Amino acid sequence: MQNKQQYALPQENMLNLEIVGHGSVRLICSNDALHELIVGFLFNEGLISDLQQLKRLEISETSAVAWIDVDKVSLKTIRTSGLGSPILEGGVWRNSVLNDNYQEICWGIKNIFSQDYIYSCIPLMQKLAIEYGKTGGIHCSALFDNEKLLAAYEDIGRHNTLDKIAGKCLMNHISSEDTLLITSGRISSEMVRKAFRMGVSVIASYSTPTQSAYDMAIDAGMTLIGYLKKDSMRLFCGEERIV
Repeated sequence: MQNKQQYALPQENMLNLEIVGHGSVRLICSNDALHELIVGFLFNEGLISDLQQLKRLEISETSAVAWIDVDKVSLKTIRTSGLGSPILEGGVWRNSVLNDNYQEICWGIKNIFSQDYIYSCIPLMQKLAIEYGKTGGIHCSALFDNEKLLAAYEDIGRHNTLDKIAGKCLMNHISSEDTLLITSGRISSEMVRKAFRMGVSVIASYSTPTQSAYDMAIDAGMTLIGYLKKDSMRLFCGEERIV
């Protein structure tokens, strides 16, 4: 039997977001790329649509709390990350623009991704999954256009990896529209919602989508791929984008 000293354990941290005028949110996350995480969270939850709306972002030296002030809320209502603990509206923030108006804003078919290209992206993501290699308990997600890697992050929470990617794209003026997202974790409806907000058109996972994620992707006109391996995949919907 191995003892604890012989292997690394993933680190779990609490980050409290104090958002002026909108209450508090507690995120369970890894303690890296916090600026990207917060900016991406604000974007994916509809509090901002660009950096100009972010009036203040200050993270404490202990990384346990961040103070945030935004100019105005972009969407009518918001909802927390799957690992968050909101204190607004009895625990649920709804993002109505993604729940009620799929048919109005679903993506067309612009980029086509070959199966060979998707397979070639897997080792690129795995090479960057350093903490996963150490602990086996960290999620990783990577964003690609039809030519190259755009961003990749790890986190204790799979939803947080999408927020970090969104934050990097926003902070570095990287377009995430009509892109391919590969993730190590299960595709939940929350993952589809966040990916949709970013403009992702194809989500591929080592695992599987949930029924709710599948239904949501169908409504949004997105492509879902599950059980992705180095030479095989299961295409659930949106096959018109894959050749």
